[in-house]
Amino acid sequence: MKRPAVTAADTGRSAGETALLEEFTQAGFEGRVLDQIGDMVTVTDLKGRIVYVNRAVERVLGWSRQELLGKAVQVYGDDTEEGATQEDIVRVTRERGAWLGEVINVDRHGNRHVVEAHTFLMRNEAGMPVAMCGVARDVTERREMERRQLSMEAQLRQAQKLEAIGVLAGGVAHEINNPIAGVMNYAELIMDRVDGKHEIGDFAREIKRETQRVATIVSSLLEFAGRDRGVREPASLAEIVDGVLTLVSAIMRHDNIRIDVDLPADLPAVHCHAQQMQQVIMNLLTNARDALNEKFKNDADQKHIVIRAVAARRGHRVQVTVEDDGPGIPAQARERIFDPFYTTKPQGQGTGLGLAISRKIVQNQGGRMWLESEEGLYTRFCIEIPTAAQAAEEAESES
Repeated sequence: MKRPAVTAADTGRSAGETALLEEFTQAGFEGRVLDQIGDMVTVTDLKGRIVYVNRAVERVLGWSRQELLGKAVQVYGDDTEEGATQEDIVRVTRERGAWLGEVINVDRHGNRHVVEAHTFLMRNEAGMPVAMCGVARDVTERREMERRQLSMEAQLRQAQKLEAIGVLAGGVAHEINNPIAGVMNYAELIMDRVDGKHEIGDFAREIKRETQRVATIVSSLLEFAGRDRGVREPASLAEIVDGVLTLVSAIMRHDNIRIDVDLPADLPAVHCHAQQMQQVIMNLLTNARDALNEKFKNDADQKHIVIRAVAARRGHRVQVTVEDDGPGIPAQARERIFDPFYTTKPQGQGTGLGLAISRKIVQNQGGRMWLESEEGLYTRFCIEIPTAAQAAEEAESES
């Protein structure tokens, strides 16, 4: 059945505009040419109302041609996306003759598509604009691949940076060790030869205290630079945590900090170096203690730390969390929190190596470590390590 002709009087368009748009309503033309290309083609009148879409538009965005005809292009656009709006595109195309850019389209199922689009004016024989044509290509997968590539490159640069820092730190630490030991020995000799009440003795004790702090930093540098030399074997997470709590319970009681432990009785054994995992949990508890003391200086009842563990990834991993109700970590600091020498503590109260070393220990044991925090409310450090059964299975498959 022949489609009724559309006249200029019916639409308010000029005769030339109507004649050109009528070409895009002839079924034979649609099927023979534009429906065969993979790019999305949309033709609108000068107000942005759709008069033609090819099959690629239907395929990518899910709406039928009948649903789109006569509608404004925003029917499948995302007006909330920052950047050019459909009104901007129409205006620029009419003023300059063309528009080229990238927009976001949302299909009928709510999926977002990154689209490269080129919109240009269509003119009649007299050179008068009568319509606009948009040619668009879905580049969602390409943009996602580019995003992943950039992420992998950033991770590689970070790994190379940490490796370089580790080599440098190890060399510096070895060079510093001997003179530091000499300074400490001389300080002890001075303390032995002067009266305990003499001012020089006080100076010597201060020298020893500061050199001990330097020695601690050197030890941390060596730990950070060193490779994983520990033997990993099946271990009970409950025993690891109990060992740490034995060491810190006195100081936590002194600061009126309550520690709750939630470890299921049926939690599977983990595959790790137990002593190194104790070092990690000890560091997290120490950081939590400092955070709580900073936030609740005079309100001891609010100081609370929770240690939890659950089986994860269908029982192949165990996830451990250490959470405190302290001040949280500012958003700008979260991305750098695991960087060597970066610390949120006041000057002189932290080396910025504890979390860097902790994460390296976890990674060396086949796990991962990350941060969750909301400023003013909480900080939660999460550790995920393989179970002993999973580690044995992986070792068997590799042999």
